[in-house]
Amino acid sequence: KAIRLEKFLHDIIPAVISCMVCTQICARPLELDHWTVRGNAARILSALVRAHNMGTNQIQSRVTRMLHHALDKHNSSLVSYFGVLAGLCELGPLTINSIVLPEIRSIYRRVELKVRHVPGPIDRHAKDRIRELLVRKCAHVVQEYIPELLSVDDYEQKFGDIGREMFYKSDAASLGFSGTTTPAFQYI
Repeated sequence: KAIRLEKFLHDIIPAVISCMVCTQICARPLELDHWTVRGNAARILSALVRAHNMGTNQIQSRVTRMLHHALDKHNSSLVSYFGVLAGLCELGPLTINSIVLPEIRSIYRRVELKVRHVPGPIDRHAKDRIRELLVRKCAHVVQEYIPELLSVDDYEQKFGDIGREMFYKSDAASLGFSGTTTPAFQYI
């Protein structure tokens, strides 16, 4: 028999979000892979939202609003910040375009400042994980929603330090656009 989860979502969703954002999931975070737990929890949250979002319960908007609010907290640990970003990115390209991309410059600046002020090994690793997540999830969304960005310069101007990596991860680099503000194929 199939279990109907609607009656239990108010218990399940907070537990899944806790797995994404809690500061410490395991006793030895440098040795054990808690990043996979956070990523899997984000995917489970996304699947729950997709399966049970209705006009009457507005689960997606409530979860998105909660994660967006958590993104604005400046005192969160970087591992929690990773979980929040993983959750937002798993909610799909519209969420990435409306919440993550407009704030990506300030998000990454906040991450770099935190690592500079608290240079622990976990935070340095979290910075690398956040950067990889943002580049992997956001680069192709940029191509779909902001197609006028055609060069490395455009990406860097719009997204800051992380823009170069996003450009090379996106389809723009593979389509022959160069590092200048003019598409490379125009000269052919």
